[in-house]
Amino acid sequence: MTNIRINYEKETIEITKAYSKRAGIVGSAEYKELKEVKLDNPTFKIVVREASKKSNPSKNMTYNNMKKYLKAIGDQEGLKELEERIENKRYSAKENAEKYNEIKKWFLDTYTTINKSA
Repeated sequence: MTNIRINYEKETIEITKAYSKRAGIVGSAEYKELKEVKLDNPTFKIVVREASKKSNPSKNMTYNNMKKYLKAIGDQEGLKELEERIENKRYSAKENAEKYNEIKKWFLDTYTTINKSA
Protein backbone atom coordinates (compact mmCIF):
# COMPACT_ATOMS: atom_id res chain seq x y z
CA MET A 1 0.00 0.00 0.00
CA THR A 2 2.77 2.47 -0.78
CA ASN A 3 0.45 4.23 -3.19
CA ILE A 4 -2.05 4.94 -0.42
CA ARG A 5 -1.47 7.06 2.66
CA ILE A 6 -4.06 7.55 5.35
CA ASN A 7 -3.81 10.99 6.92
CA TYR A 8 -5.72 10.83 10.18
CA GLU A 9 -5.17 14.51 11.02
CA LYS A 10 -6.72 15.75 7.77
CA GLU A 11 -9.07 12.76 7.53
CA THR A 12 -7.99 12.01 3.99
CA ILE A 13 -6.93 8.99 1.98
CA GLU A 14 -4.06 10.18 -0.19
CA ILE A 15 -3.24 8.37 -3.44
CA THR A 16 -0.84 9.00 -6.30
CA LYS A 17 -2.02 10.13 -9.72
CA ALA A 18 -0.93 6.87 -11.35
CA TYR A 19 -2.68 4.85 -8.65
CA SER A 20 -5.82 6.94 -9.16
CA LYS A 21 -5.89 5.95 -12.84
CA ARG A 22 -5.48 2.27 -12.04
CA ALA A 23 -8.09 2.45 -9.26
CA GLY A 24 -10.51 3.96 -11.78
CA ILE A 25 -10.75 0.60 -13.53
CA VAL A 26 -13.59 -1.31 -11.88
CA GLY A 27 -12.46 -4.72 -10.71
CA SER A 28 -8.72 -3.95 -10.74
CA ALA A 29 -6.58 -4.79 -7.71
CA GLU A 30 -6.19 -1.07 -6.99
CA TYR A 31 -9.95 -0.53 -7.20
CA LYS A 32 -10.55 -3.30 -4.67
CA GLU A 33 -7.78 -2.05 -2.37
CA LEU A 34 -9.03 1.55 -2.41
CA LYS A 35 -12.61 0.36 -1.86
CA GLU A 36 -11.47 -1.62 1.20
CA VAL A 37 -9.57 1.37 2.63
CA LYS A 38 -12.58 3.61 2.05
CA LEU A 39 -14.86 1.10 3.84
CA ASP A 40 -12.48 1.19 6.81
CA ASN A 41 -12.53 5.01 6.79
CA PRO A 42 -15.97 6.04 5.46
CA THR A 43 -15.76 9.71 6.50
CA PHE A 44 -12.35 10.30 4.91
CA LYS A 45 -12.03 12.08 1.55
CA ILE A 46 -9.90 10.57 -1.22
CA VAL A 47 -7.26 13.04 -2.38
CA VAL A 48 -4.76 12.72 -5.23
CA ARG A 49 -1.49 14.01 -3.80
CA GLU A 50 0.91 16.22 -5.70
CA ALA A 51 4.25 14.78 -6.72
CA SER A 52 7.09 16.38 -4.82
CA LYS A 53 9.19 18.60 -7.03
CA LYS A 54 12.89 18.45 -6.45
CA SER A 55 14.92 21.55 -6.96
CA ASN A 56 17.55 21.27 -9.66
CA PRO A 57 19.96 24.18 -9.28
CA SER A 58 21.79 23.37 -12.50
CA LYS A 59 18.67 22.97 -14.66
CA ASN A 60 19.38 26.04 -16.80
CA MET A 61 23.14 25.89 -16.43
CA THR A 62 24.08 27.04 -19.92
CA TYR A 63 27.38 28.69 -20.78
CA ASN A 64 25.55 32.01 -21.19
CA ASN A 65 23.90 31.70 -17.78
CA MET A 66 27.26 30.87 -16.21
CA LYS A 67 28.70 34.03 -17.81
CA LYS A 68 25.73 36.13 -16.62
CA TYR A 69 26.19 34.86 -13.07
CA LEU A 70 29.90 35.69 -13.07
CA LYS A 71 29.21 39.16 -14.47
CA ALA A 72 26.49 39.71 -11.84
CA ILE A 73 28.84 38.87 -8.97
CA GLY A 74 31.68 40.81 -10.60
CA ASP A 75 34.12 37.91 -10.86
CA GLN A 76 36.20 38.94 -13.87
CA GLU A 77 38.87 36.33 -13.16
CA GLY A 78 36.28 33.53 -13.05
CA LEU A 79 34.67 34.87 -16.22
CA LYS A 80 38.02 34.82 -18.00
CA GLU A 81 38.71 31.25 -16.83
CA LEU A 82 35.25 30.10 -17.93
CA GLU A 83 35.69 31.62 -21.39
CA GLU A 84 39.09 29.94 -21.73
CA ARG A 85 37.63 26.59 -20.74
CA ILE A 86 34.75 26.99 -23.21
CA GLU A 87 37.02 28.11 -26.04
CA ASN A 88 39.27 25.11 -25.58
CA LYS A 89 36.32 22.71 -25.61
CA ARG A 90 34.86 22.94 -29.12
CA TYR A 91 34.56 19.35 -30.34
CA SER A 92 32.04 16.85 -31.71
CA ALA A 93 28.59 16.58 -30.12
CA LYS A 94 29.62 13.65 -27.90
CA GLU A 95 32.85 15.34 -26.89
CA ASN A 96 30.97 18.61 -26.33
CA ALA A 97 28.60 16.89 -23.91
CA GLU A 98 31.53 15.42 -21.99
CA LYS A 99 33.35 18.77 -21.91
CA TYR A 100 30.17 20.62 -20.94
CA ASN A 101 29.73 18.28 -17.96
CA GLU A 102 33.37 18.86 -17.03
CA ILE A 103 32.94 22.66 -17.20
CA LYS A 104 29.61 22.54 -15.34
CA LYS A 105 31.20 20.45 -12.57
CA TRP A 106 34.06 22.95 -12.28
CA PHE A 107 31.59 25.85 -12.18
CA LEU A 108 29.37 24.29 -9.51
CA ASP A 109 32.37 23.23 -7.43
CA THR A 110 33.88 26.71 -7.66
CA TYR A 111 30.66 28.68 -7.13
CA THR A 112 28.96 26.67 -4.41
CA THR A 113 26.40 29.40 -3.67
CA ILE A 114 24.59 28.39 -6.89
CA ASN A 115 23.51 25.13 -5.26
CA LYS A 116 22.39 26.87 -2.07
CA SER A 117 20.45 29.71 -3.67
CA ALA A 118 18.33 27.63 -6.05
